[in-house]
Order: sequence, then structure tokens, then C-alpha cells
Amino acid sequence: MDKIIYKGILFKKPNDVDNIAHFHGITQKEIRKGKIKREPCGICGELNSWGHHEYYSDTKYKIRWLCPKHHSIIHTIFRKIDNTKNCIEVYSKMLKENPKDDYAEMSVREAKHQLEYYKNAYHLTEE
Repeated sequence: MDKIIYKGILFKKPNDVDNIAHFHGITQKEIRKGKIKREPCGICGELNSWGHHEYYSDTKYKIRWLCPKHHSIIHTIFRKIDNTKNCIEVYSKMLKENPKDDYAEMSVREAKHQLEYYKNAYHLTEE
């Protein structure tokens, strides 16, 4: 599982994405019933916050509250990391098929450089 540190806070890439809609629905019901209290954004304190789930499992109450801006930033970072890893995989495969493909070689090099940037900028760790 990928982990990053953003603004000094550890975030884990959400798992079990097949259950996202199910747990979002449960969370909304629990908020309406008063069993879960919406809290301010854990980064900036904005009162308008969304629940960020890192584990879509039986730990449905483990929610990190983030404003729309920071919630979007966290998901965007993980999406960029996934896209970069996919580029490395695709272009590496192209390079194996055609070792003289300069474009694939350059693309792999650039994607690896980008992934290194993410590792440094967001303290990315992979388990």
C-alpha cells in the first residue's frame, strides 16, 4: 500500500475501492443519525469537510476529515503516482520489445525521475 506524507500528515492510499459507494452511503447515514460527527479539515481547519476513508472495510468509522480542496489534492497525488507507475510499466514493456526505441527509453527515464520526485516530495513509501 502506498503511503505519503502531506503537510506533516500520513495518508494511506485507499484500499478495497470496490466498496467506496457502499461505505460513503453508510457514512452519510451515520452522520444523519448523529453517530458520526463531521469535523473540520484536519489540515486547514475549514468547517466544510468531507470524509476521507483510507480503509473501506469494517473500520467504517475511521475517517479523516478534509475540506474539498485538500481531499482533492490527496486523491490527485495518489492518482499521479499510479499513472507514473503505469507509464513505467508500459514503456518498459515497449523497450523490451524494441530495445532501440528511443522514445520508450526516454519515457521510462522521465517517469522514473517523476516517481523519484514524488518519493522525495511526499515521502512516498510502498509496502
